[in-house]
Amino acid sequence: MTRISQTGIRTFAALILLILGSSAAQAAPTNCINPTITSVDCQMKNGARWELSWANDAKKGLVLSNITLTPKPNAPRTLILEQASLAQVLLAYDNNSGTEHLASDAGLPLTPLSASDCPLGNLVGGGLVCQMVLPRGYAWRGGPSGSSAGQIQGETLVIFGVSAAGGNTYIHQWLFDDAGTIQPMLGVSGQLDQLKDSTAATGWPISAPTRFATNRFHTAYWRLHFALGGQGNELFQQLDHTAANSGYNHNQTITDITTEGKFNISPESQRFWMVKDKVISNAPNGQKITFEIIPQHTSVHRGADPFTGFDVYITQNRTCEQFASHNPTNPACAADLPGFVNGELLGDPVAWVGTTWHQVPRAEDESDIQTHWQGFILAPRDFTATSPL
Repeated sequence: MTRISQTGIRTFAALILLILGSSAAQAAPTNCINPTITSVDCQMKNGARWELSWANDAKKGLVLSNITLTPKPNAPRTLILEQASLAQVLLAYDNNSGTEHLASDAGLPLTPLSASDCPLGNLVGGGLVCQMVLPRGYAWRGGPSGSSAGQIQGETLVIFGVSAAGGNTYIHQWLFDDAGTIQPMLGVSGQLDQLKDSTAATGWPISAPTRFATNRFHTAYWRLHFALGGQGNELFQQLDHTAANSGYNHNQTITDITTEGKFNISPESQRFWMVKDKVISNAPNGQKITFEIIPQHTSVHRGADPFTGFDVYITQNRTCEQFASHNPTNPACAADLPGFVNGELLGDPVAWVGTTWHQVPRAEDESDIQTHWQGFILAPRDFTATSPL
């Protein structure tokens, strides 16, 4: 599976915005059943089928559950995630003027959308969520002639809702493509807050040389409750590819994660994580079905809040562990992610994945902040014996 860079995420987001601004005739057919209730059942042109349910949570906003993939006709219908959502958005200013834990404190409930927010799709749930199927360009492109000639145009199911917090807007967006890849994404937009202006040491001159809009971090963590193929058989693994002493050799190391842990990205070792079902195999060589967790970072935030010290946490599922920080405490649960990690064996695993955007405002963001996307990739590995396209 080819890894997609942050530039790729931005390019794809830009493609979506371009499509949204164009005529409806360019949209791929939307093959979604029951588009007016809180469940989604979409079959793509290649036969891939996504099924899931969604809800509007008063704190987390858009919460998806029972995410199921049938990768191609007559293939097994497989549960991937029991539940998935944002678990925190930390807004922290570079001039130390304060932090906001938006999901756990004020909350990020969805706000109603209008038809203009969803011109090529369907508004569902009383107008809180837009769902649409859009072309994503090449899913495969072969050579000019011979057996490798040809091309396949792909599709993506897009589901999103919008939250408002202060002068900012946060777009909860999920992309499900016809090759089985999932991309959770957070879009940040809104207006710059003049009350947060600072100096040249921690801001950027906006509109006038004497006004410095403060630089800030948007650090988002998602909570992913995996149930790959059904609960109880998952194994998490970390993959590293470290350079040998000379030449272009890179050695692969696979480390099983069997107890709760906390981990950081490592671009030097091309690190990513996998959750694997220990029983189900759809491949002749016996490889078990797997989903990769692939980070897409351009910034790293190591702030005063201890949970920002690590990018990925793996914990045992507990119903009272819902927020990366400012989690309501009780005798069974801690206040934040570092407290959740206490050496428990992983029988029902939850992955917490963080990403950061360090916003240095531009003149182009005055007064409306152009939408920025941050997120990561969940990609199938050995999910089908051959390409599902």
